[in-house]
Amino acid sequence: MQVTPSCDTEAITSLIKQHVSSAKLSTQNVEDLTFTLPFLNIDAFPALFSDLEGHVGRDIVTYGVSITTLDDVFLKLEGEAEIEKGGG
Repeated sequence: MQVTPSCDTEAITSLIKQHVSSAKLSTQNVEDLTFTLPFLNIDAFPALFSDLEGHVGRDIVTYGVSITTLDDVFLKLEGEAEIEKGGG
């Protein structure tokens, strides 16, 4: 999600974890936050999105959802294998 410079990251993280307790903040920089949400919690997504929508214009500029593909998984595993090779 794209956030405002004054965004309270802890408050947004807390809001998300109220709906999906196993959510993880994957990446964070000045303008963006990326969370990983388990697909098993899909039933909680509508209420989560409703709450996030209430923050658009204040802390959140935009937000979106994407699904990890098998290609993404294989690329990550390949990258981890390369790191292990180089470090071993």
